[in-house]
Amino acid sequence: MKFLFVSIIFPVILFAGNIDISLNHHNGHASYIVNSNNTQNLRSKLLFPFTFNAVDIQYNHKFHYFSIGLFSSFLATKKETIGKDYDWKDNNLTVYSQSHNSISTYYAFGLKLSKHISKHLNIFSTFQYHILDMQWSDTYQEDYVQHQTQSIKGNTLQFQQKFYRYNFGLDYTYSITKKIFFTSALSFIYAQITTKDIHELRNFYTLQNTQSFGYEAQLHVGYKISKHAKVLLSYKYTTIEDTKTDMDYYNTQSNEKFLSYPSSYNYKDTVFGIHYSYNFYSI
Repeated sequence: MKFLFVSIIFPVILFAGNIDISLNHHNGHASYIVNSNNTQNLRSKLLFPFTFNAVDIQYNHKFHYFSIGLFSSFLATKKETIGKDYDWKDNNLTVYSQSHNSISTYYAFGLKLSKHISKHLNIFSTFQYHILDMQWSDTYQEDYVQHQTQSIKGNTLQFQQKFYRYNFGLDYTYSITKKIFFTSALSFIYAQITTKDIHELRNFYTLQNTQSFGYEAQLHVGYKISKHAKVLLSYKYTTIEDTKTDMDYYNTQSNEKFLSYPSSYNYKDTVFGIHYSYNFYSI
């Protein structure tokens, strides 16, 4: 009987913690700008907007004033947007094109460490790895120099992004009533991001390896349903940028680098979420 009691209780104690399941709506963009050398005075900008819904799952376990969390995120639904490509010479727009832009791959997972430092305040850090790839198709192009237009059917470009993100920040929780509370958080971001832009009809691809910085702001408003359960609404804004990084050009057939230009990278994401959270601490 004693063995049976221990075998039942031990897993509960071991895995006692908090689980949060949420549906999140993402709306943002990734973009880059490439500048040629001074003799050519050329500039290009590609804009990749995205809109999608993701299911997130997070598990947290507390150790006195310290907690560790594991989280993951997966694509639920996606919406097609319009990708845009601009080319300038001497600050004059020469070529513009737009394409159907669709997410081909999205997922994320990571780790969060948090330390309780006062009644309402925590210090935290997170590591996150995620992929966000997009595909262009059915491109329409206007050439303002040659005064020509062109429509290209089918897939024309792949934009692949791989993120290693490190956040470090503070969160503050305050109860308005016994059942209603809010949490705000601000963190600074250092990110190592690799982008690969495959121009499928032009026999080359480009690579960026950026060292980006940014910040993330969050706000949660929650309602306690019971001793263990609560629901929350959340808002999160993320911005990451690298203003000085190289854009390297490679031949698709030989994978040989043949050109390098200075460039910049920009990423923004606004997320609205609804959460259900349940804790097992006091069972």
